[in-house]
Amino acid sequence: MILAGAGGVAVAMVLSTPAWADTRQGYGANYATVGSDKRWVEVCDMEDDGNGVHGEFRLSRGGAMTKGDPNGSAGGCGNQWAGDDITEFRVCETGHGCSGWLRVN
Repeated sequence: MILAGAGGVAVAMVLSTPAWADTRQGYGANYATVGSDKRWVEVCDMEDDGNGVHGEFRLSRGGAMTKGDPNGSAGGCGNQWAGDDITEFRVCETGHGCSGWLRVN
C-alpha cells in the first residue's frame, strides 16, 4: 500500500508475517535450526577450528535424532527431515560441550 504523505512525499507501508519462522540456537558461531514445520533441521559448523558440530533433537514420540555438519566449516550445512515432530534440541561442539535444550513451539 502506498500512502501520500504531507508535502507530496510517498510513504510505503508493508505489512507481512514470515512465511517460514524457524527456531535457531547457537553455540559460539555454530548453530542448529528447526524449521517451522518442526521436522526439517539444519546444522552448521561456522568455525574453522577443527571441532565437529552436531545437533541433538528430541522427537514427539519419545525418539531422538542426531545430525552433524558433514563437511565441517566448509560451505554448506547438514540437513535432514525428522520422522516425527521435534520437541526440543541443542547444538554441540566436539570437545567443548553443548548449548542448553531449547523447546520448539
